[in-house]
Amino acid sequence: MSVDNTSLTQEEIDFLAQATLSRRIANRGDVTALDRVESGTLKYALGRAKNFGPPVQGGFRFYVKGNRNQKIQWWQGADLLTFDNQQTLSDMRFDVGKGHLGYELIYDTIERNGIRVDYNKGIREGQSDKSVLERVVNIIEQTMDDVEYAWMNDLRKRFMTDNYDEARCFTGRAGLIDATTNTTGTIGGRSRSNRMFQHQLITGVTVDTLPTAFFKMIRAANRRAGGTKVDYVSCGDTVYNTLVDLFVGTSTVSGKFDYRAAREFAQKKGEKFNISMPQDCFAYEDTLIVNDPVYELLDIDYPTAPTPWAKRLDMWNFSHFGIIPVISEMNVPHPMPYNQRLTRTSVHGEWTVWCDLPSSQGVMGLS
Repeated sequence: MSVDNTSLTQEEIDFLAQATLSRRIANRGDVTALDRVESGTLKYALGRAKNFGPPVQGGFRFYVKGNRNQKIQWWQGADLLTFDNQQTLSDMRFDVGKGHLGYELIYDTIERNGIRVDYNKGIREGQSDKSVLERVVNIIEQTMDDVEYAWMNDLRKRFMTDNYDEARCFTGRAGLIDATTNTTGTIGGRSRSNRMFQHQLITGVTVDTLPTAFFKMIRAANRRAGGTKVDYVSCGDTVYNTLVDLFVGTSTVSGKFDYRAAREFAQKKGEKFNISMPQDCFAYEDTLIVNDPVYELLDIDYPTAPTPWAKRLDMWNFSHFGIIPVISEMNVPHPMPYNQRLTRTSVHGEWTVWCDLPSSQGVMGLS
């Protein structure tokens, strides 16, 4: 095939793919994406993420300590004084999960869009017509748009779930802050039978008991949060609808709070952390309350969960809970195989979810 201004070399396609992958597209045209939802919880967590440096031996260790549980000895005269040697220092360990998402750009797809491909190497870049290059970039951009959403969509689910179905993945929120028990299992390698490693948990909550349970849990979590406080609440549809009734009221019961002002405050707080909050959110006493659409997606993926995601509410203290993006998102282009006419690209990422003060976190489930 002769090379003219209507054909691309394999080198040019590789160059375009790498250039497109290295930047974020500001405007992807008029293509309407179907079946996509936004969510704020993972974005909020990423906005609060801390840099702990590189992992060692595949994970991170957090040193924690409890109380000595030693009492003052009261004495007089020649009483013998007692001495106690207690070791209160221990650690919690959280492993890194390494993720990969691979996709292909088949050259035949480009040719079916009216662009010929010259597979010879060694031809200098820049010989192709600008309109031809733009058409190929459009194809690559739309592919990358799909890949980015697939990547973030799965990551936000993994961030929320226990990931017992993926042994090589990190342990997510539901694995660290269990919605069914806070006395069995482990967190960070430590047994929850020890009260120091127990989170706040209330199950069997009803519509009538939700207001009391809500404030009871916030109080308990803040009391054991080392001077910090719950700053974010996420929940499924059923819980959120009930909370809105408390704020807005019904035809027979007046609302208890100014819902409009609470929503405006929530949007402003989202702007502070440079994240786009879902429309279904409000704030109470500086605490964001978000109806995250990821709960609906998780209900679809895990319909038999002991606590349905629509009926789950999570209270987060991001001073003691977070996600560590060891490698946020690395795109690795691969050369064309000798026996196929395509190019492959890997999206690589490494993450850890951690919690060094379980008592500052809470979860409740509606009956």
